[in-house]
Order: sequence, then C-alpha cells, then structure tokens
Amino acid sequence: MIEIKLLDFIRDKQFGPIKLGDPKQKVIDALGEPDGYSNPDFNPVNNDAILYDRFEFNFRNNHLHSISNGYVLDLRTWKFNRTFHYQNDRFKFTSWFKKTWIDTRLENFKRKLNEEGIHFKEEAFFDAMKLTVGEDFELLFSSEGSYHKEPGEWQKIHPEILNLRFSQFFHFLPNK
Repeated sequence: MIEIKLLDFIRDKQFGPIKLGDPKQKVIDALGEPDGYSNPDFNPVNNDAILYDRFEFNFRNNHLHSISNGYVLDLRTWKFNRTFHYQNDRFKFTSWFKKTWIDTRLENFKRKLNEEGIHFKEEAFFDAMKLTVGEDFELLFSSEGSYHKEPGEWQKIHPEILNLRFSQFFHFLPNK
C-alpha cells in the first residue's frame, strides 16, 4: 500500500510514485483502477481524466497534466470532506489534520508550511485566498463569508469571522 501524505505531495510535487508527465497507464498501474472516468463528449480531443473519489488526474495526449481535488471543503455545509482521506487497495491519501475545523484554517495551514520549510506566495484569488508553492502548485482557502464575493469585499471581514479553510488544490504543468 502506497501512503501519500499531503505535506510530501506539496513539498515534493509527486503523488507517491506518480509525477506530472507520466503516462496514464503508469498512473493506473500504481494507483489501481479508477473510480470513474471523464465524459469524452465534454473533453477536448486528446484530453481526458480519471477519478479516485474527488482526486482528479487530467491527461493531455495520454500524459499526466494535472492533479486536483476541488472538494476538500464541502461548499454546501462548509465542513471538511472526510473522503479527502481517500483509500483504495493500492494507495491511501493522508494529512496531518487531527482537528479538521482547526488544522484546515488558513493561518494554521500557513504555520505548518512554514514549520516544514515550504515557501509559498499568498494572494487573494476571486472568492478565495490562494497559496502558491513554486509555479505549479496552488492551495485555495474559502469560507461562507468569501463565497461569491470580490476580494475587496471579503477581505474587510475580520479573519476570525471569515474563517478561511483549505478547500481545493491544483498541481499542474506550467505553461511554457
């Protein structure tokens, strides 16, 4: 069983033995049969995706282009989505989160990254705060108070009331 830890993934930019650019079959061989596939009717030619619960692996020309999970925070309830700690027969995805309502808060998350020596850039991004690690890894933090609001509006809310929490991540091949 491969254990993939969130901090290692952010730091090393590898999903266990998988890295961007790998062929699709290598991903499937390492992680097991996917839980689902993208609908080919809605994808551009030579683009498709495989799913392991909410972990989405996107391919261009049969090579891994991005890994994302847009459902870390359930935007209907604003609670941590427990399926983020996914497991199948081949791999499990884990994090340091013990008390998710505390550990996933923006300030606590930033503190953890700093403790681990992981450098990031912070900026408002539409209705979320974005932490960018390198040029190819983005972590988004959202809340009910920021949802569907412009940065100038939600940034006026006191951080304790706003309560931005880890909601999504995207690891992608940068455009060159």
